[in-house]
Amino acid sequence: PSQNCCSKNIAFKKVFGGEITIDRVAQAIAAFERTLLTGNSPFDRFIAGDQNAISESAKRGWQLFQGKARCITCHEFNRSNPFFTDNKYHNIGVAMNKEGFAELAKKAEQLAKQGRLDKRKLDELALDPAFSELGRFLVTFNPKDIGAFKTPTLRNVELTAPYMHDGSEATLMDVIEFYNRGGNANPNLSGEMRPLNLTDQEKQDLVEFLKALTGEFPKDFPENK
Repeated sequence: PSQNCCSKNIAFKKVFGGEITIDRVAQAIAAFERTLLTGNSPFDRFIAGDQNAISESAKRGWQLFQGKARCITCHEFNRSNPFFTDNKYHNIGVAMNKEGFAELAKKAEQLAKQGRLDKRKLDELALDPAFSELGRFLVTFNPKDIGAFKTPTLRNVELTAPYMHDGSEATLMDVIEFYNRGGNANPNLSGEMRPLNLTDQEKQDLVEFLKALTGEFPKDFPENK
């Protein structure tokens, strides 16, 4: 192990021309992440004109995604932004899963409105187990951002269970059930959230569509070796 570690240190110095530092480690990780391109999913081939690339169920799911299910409202898709995200922050009620969050949210909102949310008060709030569930609010201190989290991409979503920022939904079907009921009610719930009244078949069609977003991994990706 020590010999292996030594060889990695030499390789690192060769690339960066110096000692290992936190900033250089961050650069190395970022360089690796930029190689994780998994295009050419069945959906990509379908949208490019191959009508046989996805199943009939997935095709129905794509129509639902754009229409009745309203997914595309936040999970935007177009040729210039093919990542299925609007890169914005929304409260869909997931934070309400955390015990004590409602009370914490009220306290945080009151402090923000009173202009009393300084570092000391923020440190006090940080002692609450539900602190991280305040979401975007911890950056903006805007009460409207309480419980708001960034819309994730749906690329390869089939492979990234469990779902939601807290891992509270185990399967894609669980996620669809969550949205079907309109999320979890709370004072800051996004106005885009509402019951969808999807049928069992429509839910399954959406799952099939989401699975069609799984792309091909690079040939030198570790799992392919």
